[in-house]
Amino acid sequence: MCNLKASAAYTAIIFVIAISLANQSPHRPQARATNNRIANTSEARSVVGQAKAAAANIKNDFQLGQVLDQIGAAEVKAGDLDAAVETAGRAYPNDMATLTAIGKQLANSNDSARAQSLKPKLKGGGSSTIFAFIAEHQAENGNVEEALRTTKQIDAPEVRCDVLKRIGEQQAKRGDYSGARKTFALAKVVYPAESSTPDDVEMMIAGGQLSRGDTQAARTTISSVKSAELRSAGMISLAEMLLEKADKAGAAVWLEDAMQGLPAGANTDFVRYLAIPLQVKLGQKDRATQTVGTLSSELRLRGYDAVAVACAEMKDVAGVNSAVEKMQTAATSVRNDKDSSEFEAKLMILNVTAALLDNGEFKTASRLLMSVEQHLDDVSRMSIEPEAQLQHVFLLAQQGRFDDARSLALKMRPNSVASVERGTALRTIAQLQTKKSGIAMAQPWVVALADSEDRAYALLGIAQALLEIDDVSLPYNAIQIH
Repeated sequence: MCNLKASAAYTAIIFVIAISLANQSPHRPQARATNNRIANTSEARSVVGQAKAAAANIKNDFQLGQVLDQIGAAEVKAGDLDAAVETAGRAYPNDMATLTAIGKQLANSNDSARAQSLKPKLKGGGSSTIFAFIAEHQAENGNVEEALRTTKQIDAPEVRCDVLKRIGEQQAKRGDYSGARKTFALAKVVYPAESSTPDDVEMMIAGGQLSRGDTQAARTTISSVKSAELRSAGMISLAEMLLEKADKAGAAVWLEDAMQGLPAGANTDFVRYLAIPLQVKLGQKDRATQTVGTLSSELRLRGYDAVAVACAEMKDVAGVNSAVEKMQTAATSVRNDKDSSEFEAKLMILNVTAALLDNGEFKTASRLLMSVEQHLDDVSRMSIEPEAQLQHVFLLAQQGRFDDARSLALKMRPNSVASVERGTALRTIAQLQTKKSGIAMAQPWVVALADSEDRAYALLGIAQALLEIDDVSLPYNAIQIH
């Protein structure tokens, strides 16, 4: 029952992914900056080549594919598309990062002909990913008919279906609601197993209407949705959209209406859970905490985690501390399967510390990390310790303590099929050190690494810094859907 509830609510918020953020104005560098970038790109190509050569010595195909996939993405950034295509073939089936980079580049240049020429060179239908990016980019630029034609080049039906829905969302944002509905219907024909319902389509239409400022039309569309649970989940998502537009008052009204329209009972707990981060962002932290207290024991830990993450994003340390304390109390008070709840709580604290580190709250993150590491048993240590060590490396490197970070990284257990924290740690150190102090400071220790996989990841980090790939962050989520 819980999985079904989660699935229904998740479907209701899919359209939020398509909310477009305000485009940043293009950067116009001075001539010297342009020359430096050209020099950096040339040097980066050399370093990427060294990383690729080091990776070739990795024995395990899966581990090889994981690092090659990131190397391929760097090759695209360095302007070496042919090399990236070759890397994607070697990395397959771990080729998504490379394919994504290729797809974005060809989408930006609207080069469908080049994409077509690459089709026979990519394994496992990889060209579907590339054409998907091109079609989405065309739709975002208002070229809907061209985007629809491009989708015919997408062989994978589930990918084509997803792209058609995104095109439909763009049509809705431009006020073509009739066209959007036709495109959504086409998506269903292309991939009948696709699970969206007519109500889901109307929620996406409402998202388009609200993005255009047509609040009353969005209200009318939502009122036609039959499921009260789906209607409330959608309104929460639309409230998030308003908050992103800096309409805090409007977001509060939509959130209040969503909660008022939600039927009581455990069947709607998941939708209440979805509202928690937004409540915190709107200054309703106490109400969010009260909401968590009403949730089923299955969702209560996640609810406190959502409060803590939202507080971390707002740099509200007191709020983080309070939510984490309540999470730990809830975990220890579980009567059945207490060990499992305490293990889950540790994982959630790491989710919170990732949010704290990404938002510069190093002191609080360090304290919580230590609290987790001090209470690890043999079972939890296997899955939790590598992630905690990676976060410590991230913390040290962000503080410029590169020698300490490297010392810790080299004590981490080797990468495996299920774990790449060590490689990620070394890549992060090399990237941050190169970004701060230049390649001359990082390169000596990187090339001296004895292990080929260690060296490949660290060289990749140098290349990413030279290419200005700013992906130095830790993954976390305010809402856990699984």
